[in-house]
Amino acid sequence: MRLTLYTRPGCHLCEDMKAVIGRVQGQMACELTEVDISLDEALLRRYRHHIPVLLANDVEVARSRIGVAELLRALAALPQPPAGEPRGGSRRGPPTPGPAPRPADEE
Repeated sequence: MRLTLYTRPGCHLCEDMKAVIGRVQGQMACELTEVDISLDEALLRRYRHHIPVLLANDVEVARSRIGVAELLRALAALPQPPAGEPRGGSRRGPPTPGPAPRPADEE
């Protein structure tokens, strides 16, 4: 599961949420990306007074404060990707094709 945490330097609530995410990562597979909103004017306008904001597979699951049990419930409630699709979601583009099939006489 892909987690994206919108944060900025000096945010004590962001540090608290990172600690919660760290505990959740010990219980389920998650890849965390932190995004510093102070480096992007559009994100700063959007989230200035609302950080931390946590997205899971591009779906907002938390703002400001959340506990470990609450975050686990929120992540478990997310829709699961269709069979055969990577668990990170489908926003990364189409799957990469595998190697071309080999002619029968080469096997």
